[in-house]
Amino acid sequence: MAVNESHILDGVTPVTILGRTYDWSGGNNYQEFVNIFTDEVGPNSLDLTLSDGPWRIETMLVGSLNGIDVTITEADDGIERDIDTLRLGDGNFVIDLPYVDVKFIRQSGDLASSNVTLTLGQNSTRAIDLENGNDSVTTRTGRLEYVDLSGGDNTLNVADNGRVYAARMDNGADVTTIGNAGRVDSLYMGNGNDTLTLGDNGLIGSVYLDNGADTFNGSTGADSRVDSLFAWEAGGDTINVNRTTFNHLELGTDAGETTTVNGGSGDLRMVKLYGAGTFNIDSGTGHVESLRGTNSTHNLTLGSGGSDSVVLGNGTNTVDFTGGFHGNFTSYSGTNTITIADGAEVRTIGTSGGVDNLAVAGRFNAATLGGNDDEVSMTGQARGNTLDLGDGNNELTITSDQYLNTVVAYSDNDTVTLDNADFNLQSAQLGSGDNRFDLIDGKVEQLLAYGGDDTLDVSGGRIATATLGNGANTVTVIGGQINNLETYEGDDTISVSTGRIDVIRAGSGNNDVTTGDQFTDIITAFDDADIVRVGTGGAGFVRTSGGDDTVESASGSFVYAVRTDDGADNVLLLGGGHSVGLGRGNDTLTAQGFVDFIHASDGDDVLNIEDGAGAIRTGSGMDTVNMNGTSWARSIETGDDSDTVNVAAGRPSLIDTGSGDDLIRFTAASDPTFGTRLSGSSGIDTVDFGGLGTTVTFTLDGGGIWQNVGAPGGDPDAVGVGYISENGIENVIGGALDDRLTGDDGANLLSGNNGNDTLIGLAGDDTLFGGAGNDTLDGREGNDSMNGDVGNDLLFGGDGDDLIGGGDSYDTIFGGAGNDTVWGGNGRDQVRLLDGNDVFWDNGQSNVHAHDTVFGGTGNDTLNGGGGNEVLFGEAGNDSMVGGVGDDRLGGGDGFDTIFGGAGNDTVWGGNGRDLVYLGDGSDIFWDNTQSNANAHDTVFGGNGNDTVNLGGGDDEASGGQGADTFVFAAAIDNDTLTDYAVDTDALRIDTNLWGGPLTQTHLDGISDTSSGVLVLDFGAGNSITFLGVTSNAGLLDDITLV
Repeated sequence: MAVNESHILDGVTPVTILGRTYDWSGGNNYQEFVNIFTDEVGPNSLDLTLSDGPWRIETMLVGSLNGIDVTITEADDGIERDIDTLRLGDGNFVIDLPYVDVKFIRQSGDLASSNVTLTLGQNSTRAIDLENGNDSVTTRTGRLEYVDLSGGDNTLNVADNGRVYAARMDNGADVTTIGNAGRVDSLYMGNGNDTLTLGDNGLIGSVYLDNGADTFNGSTGADSRVDSLFAWEAGGDTINVNRTTFNHLELGTDAGETTTVNGGSGDLRMVKLYGAGTFNIDSGTGHVESLRGTNSTHNLTLGSGGSDSVVLGNGTNTVDFTGGFHGNFTSYSGTNTITIADGAEVRTIGTSGGVDNLAVAGRFNAATLGGNDDEVSMTGQARGNTLDLGDGNNELTITSDQYLNTVVAYSDNDTVTLDNADFNLQSAQLGSGDNRFDLIDGKVEQLLAYGGDDTLDVSGGRIATATLGNGANTVTVIGGQINNLETYEGDDTISVSTGRIDVIRAGSGNNDVTTGDQFTDIITAFDDADIVRVGTGGAGFVRTSGGDDTVESASGSFVYAVRTDDGADNVLLLGGGHSVGLGRGNDTLTAQGFVDFIHASDGDDVLNIEDGAGAIRTGSGMDTVNMNGTSWARSIETGDDSDTVNVAAGRPSLIDTGSGDDLIRFTAASDPTFGTRLSGSSGIDTVDFGGLGTTVTFTLDGGGIWQNVGAPGGDPDAVGVGYISENGIENVIGGALDDRLTGDDGANLLSGNNGNDTLIGLAGDDTLFGGAGNDTLDGREGNDSMNGDVGNDLLFGGDGDDLIGGGDSYDTIFGGAGNDTVWGGNGRDQVRLLDGNDVFWDNGQSNVHAHDTVFGGTGNDTLNGGGGNEVLFGEAGNDSMVGGVGDDRLGGGDGFDTIFGGAGNDTVWGGNGRDLVYLGDGSDIFWDNTQSNANAHDTVFGGNGNDTVNLGGGDDEASGGQGADTFVFAAAIDNDTLTDYAVDTDALRIDTNLWGGPLTQTHLDGISDTSSGVLVLDFGAGNSITFLGVTSNAGLLDDITLV
């Protein structure tokens, strides 16, 4: 039958419970064993009230096999009672023991399927073991050494100031509440979704949260402490810190789960995170001494309480530093998103591997990002000491108004953008990748890029020093300023428009440098083929070295100094400058603005001066200086080798061409009130007035005296082109009109150019060239060379062995003393070779204008006709003459002459002397004179044609050659010989006085002698004709005509 009883245990009054009577009559108020257990089928109920005493029960067993509702209460009398062991069977128990001193409370083995609600009192309890059911244990002020609430959804309430040494809460959704100033030394909360709440000033020595979604609630009214909390297992726990300080906190979570720590004011002194899930950690205002994470997803919010050390593993990490001071943050091979808010400060940040995103509005000391493709932003009042972007293609964007001492990115392709006028970046160091640095606004003290094809864009702000390493770098400045820019090896491009670079040093490579509308102090470009373009702002110093470089300046700009080194450099100055120095190599300078000083070193340099220069100096090499436009120069000095100075306009004060064969050319008018001193120094130097549109009168014999080159006859009072003095000039070229040029005692070249010029060589081996016009050329002393060129020229060789060319037109030529050589040229020339062994040459002209007349004069002359009907007179001397083509007239004159008639019907006069004559082709005529001494033995060859040979005095020898020749013999002929007379073909014309009788065979036979084997006509008185090859006079009579 069901049990339904209610009893009081007072230690005095006997009591019967469930049919069992307990008698306290022993007087010691003691029961060894109280068995309150039933096997009745319920429903059963039992109410026990404990009162009076003191008394003691050693063991009390309460419960049922079939369930029972048991209530055990205690009178509120403050009397202590003892129950050593309370054993509970099956049933539902409500037990409140404020004064009883219970040592052990246990559920009994297989009977333990009850639900127990237990409230302890002021005394200590050693152990409570409630293994099954949904149990609840509440302490008061007494201590509880051990409690085990296994199975079911259990509750442990530790009262204010209560203490539990050890508690175990196993399977089930357990709830543990620790009151104010309560303490639990060791707490295990097993599987299930457990809840743990710690009151104000409470303390937990260690707590272990097993599987399940557990919740910890820290104290809220006052501080509390947890020495160690372990929540390693799966489930995803929630830690509400509030005002609780954790000395040691270890959390774990599996993949797909989330563990959350909601921060408060309590500190997290040591935090360890495990597992592959997600951790959401908020430190609130508490301080974190050490936080260690593994390969999880970490979402950390670290607040104003700060932190000492945070280390995360290979996971996906989000870290927000919202305030306070933080020590060291480290992440290994994770993907990190890090935020440092305004008001937060982090001493060090270190990551390795992964991809990092760092957003800074606060402050950091040192950040080293070892991830790949990191993104960093600095906004608001962000500031830092050292930032290392590490590997990967990283991006740094700065809009902060504070500072960063150093940013380092040593590899891959990094991008840095700075956009705040108040920001200061002390040093940026970029590695070997293709890096990009964009300065929109702000201040950078030092930028270093160690390699790769780097890009630097400056649209505002200032960079004190920028150094770009090896690679094809690109620098663009469209605003702002770079104080010092230096690049190393590579083909760099540097472009400045509206901004400014104070100093540019471009290293080796084919560099391209362009400046803008602001002044640049120094530009240097080393090695290879560089291009430097100076904008309208100008520059102080431009230097290139090595390679074929190009330097250009914009119109209106001013470049103080330009220097180039080796190579074929090209300098174009559209504006002015102070000095230009060209190094070794074949350089070109075009200066459209005024330059104070120009120096060109060795090489074949070309200088084009458009607006004048102060002083111009060139070194060795074949240099060319062109003074164009309205240019003016104080002095022009050229160095060694053959230089050319072209003065198209302007008024150079001094032109000194130095050593070498130099040319000074005037090609436009000079100011008549200004003088130019010409100094040729060593070498063969030439001044050319060919471009002057006026008559030029100039003498090289002035010895430095000023000359008005435009005055007729050199009259200094006449209005002319300008005053010039010379010293050391050897050659002069005249202008386009009627010039008068005079040499000096040296070897001069005088060229008249167009116009009717007068050229006077004076002493020295001069060269005179008349040019177009009717010129007069006078070589005077020396072995001169002259050419009249086009025009009816008058040429005087003067003393010396001269070379004279008449040129075209009707020239008159006088050879003078010396062995002269004369070329008649085209035209009907009159030539008198005069003294010396002279040579005359005509050309092949054969029209009516080709009839030259030449007089050899004294000396052994050589006269060569040409294509016209020449008249050649050897005159005195052993002359040699060639008639050439045409019907020439050749006179040997005195001496042993050699004459060649050439083609045409020539007429030859042997003259005095033993002459040798070749009449050549044509029907020629030879005339001998009456000279009869030993020097009168002429030899004549007729050649082709029907020739006429007139023989006079002397033992002459004649050969008619081919054709029907006629031999004419004077009255006195001496002993002549015909070497090839052909009877019946040739003819004889004999002076009657020489013949001496009638023209009969008888008379012929009388004077014929064949005793020598050849026919000899002996006229007596030492006159005879010998016919070689003819043995008789048969048929000869018919050939003879008496004259």
